Amino acid sequence: MSENSLAPIRRKMFVKASTVPRLSPERMKRESLITHLACSLLSNPMEAIGFLNGTNETLGGRPLTIASGSSAGYAAVEAAIRLLAKPVMGTQQ
Repeated sequence: MSENSLAPIRRKMFVKASTVPRLSPERMKRESLITHLACSLLSNPMEAIGFLNGTNETLGGRPLTIASGSSAGYAAVEAAIRLLAKPVMGTQQ
């Protein structure tokens, strides 16, 4: 093909829809709020991300999933974050 010839670019007409379900607006809001809370209260962002994405025996699962799933789950994870953020008595920061 020469440089002067302009061949049309072939594009897919139809793109397969994503198979991943979208989060509801309420669930996205709770997930965003709990992430912001964890990042602002815990000592560093990596600790916050580790807590939210790890498995927590006391909460019974992954805190981010629990918090985004319901208002009661959000309250439980919020309480756990606040408990983690409290300084231990007798220690200096």
